[in-house]
Amino acid sequence: MKLYYTLLFVALPCIIFAQANYHEGYVIKNNGDTLRGFISRYEWEQNPRSIDFKQNQDDRNALSFDPKTIKEFQVAGAGTYVAYSGAISMDKNKFPDLPLGLDTNKKNGAIFLKQVTKGKYLTLFYHRDDIKTRFFIAETNTQPVELKYAQYYDTESQVVVKAFYKGQLIFYINKLMPNNEKLARKADDVKFDQADLEKIVSEINGGNNPVKKGAYFRFFVGGGLNSNKGHYRDNSKSIGHFTYEGPIRETDVFPQTISKYSTTVSPRVNFGIDVFSNPDVQKLIFRTELSFSYNRPQFEYLAFSYKADTNVYYTDSFNQYTTSITPQILLNLYNKDNFKIYIDGGIGLNFSAYSNTKLPAGTDLHSFWVNFPVQAGIAINRKLELSLSYTAPMIVANYYNYFNVDSQIMSLGLKYLFNTH
Repeated sequence: MKLYYTLLFVALPCIIFAQANYHEGYVIKNNGDTLRGFISRYEWEQNPRSIDFKQNQDDRNALSFDPKTIKEFQVAGAGTYVAYSGAISMDKNKFPDLPLGLDTNKKNGAIFLKQVTKGKYLTLFYHRDDIKTRFFIAETNTQPVELKYAQYYDTESQVVVKAFYKGQLIFYINKLMPNNEKLARKADDVKFDQADLEKIVSEINGGNNPVKKGAYFRFFVGGGLNSNKGHYRDNSKSIGHFTYEGPIRETDVFPQTISKYSTTVSPRVNFGIDVFSNPDVQKLIFRTELSFSYNRPQFEYLAFSYKADTNVYYTDSFNQYTTSITPQILLNLYNKDNFKIYIDGGIGLNFSAYSNTKLPAGTDLHSFWVNFPVQAGIAINRKLELSLSYTAPMIVANYYNYFNVDSQIMSLGLKYLFNTH
């Protein structure tokens, strides 16, 4: 256990600092020149303010670009971003953090907008910073304009909603698709979120050219081997020594502490779901896994000894069948499209059933117990995952403070990943 953690913590900084999170992409400069190379890609919960670019992955120094120095960039798995310079609304519009009265404050700035959907007539863009989420819309070859949406408290502390963006959408429908009253009515019901806005803009465009996005979740199935090392401890037993002197038998009884180990190697099957904080980057993953395994330990110990060097041994044993639900957090330390190195940790909620039990009377076999697995592994081509996990010893059976059995698990696993892109 100590060696495992030592190797993990020694290797972890090396992995983190050795990786450069660069992915294939291009940059279009303000003069129209296109530079193809590699762009450093992150989770980008907010739109990036600048990017680092290398023409070759092994270049020592990177070029830095911001919305003032380029007009567009694209990075594999993260989409297309265009530069925008102009007015940006600054009012907060998410309940309950709202202004008192309509806030029309704006500032002029340069930002990157992420392209959400692009079609024959319109392109929809997304922007998020630490103030709020914004959406912009643009006709072909025109400057994007912000879709306006406001929430605020009036003088009576009531929330007022101003959905100006609906009028903007209806304006484009009347201009680009005149007499389409059905679509205009639909625009009046559109919510101010990406899914609804993307849908209506795609309909205005004729339903073509949506931006391909990754799924926010995927499923997996897998199997592997468990090496379950059980430790049996009992300080309540005594050993009997028998001595025969003619017809008379003398017996001496001495207390003994038993400490025995037993290792079971058995198959393990699992399946589950991964949820991505960012489906394009897939750096941070929330995983829930359901697995099935069994354990059949046997602990042999000396019970009696005779003067004639004859020993009698007893064996305590049980069969354990376990279903585990394990929520966990997975972090890709090295995060390329076709090769990833990750670590993860979680909490195992274990439900066990037992059979063929041969243990001291009164032993409590735990039907529910908790452990804390840690894991490291690699993922190849977003389809296959190979992992090694370790779980520290946890008690699965005991009789007060006199007797217990704990379980320490090492696992080698292989998973197949579905719904990837």
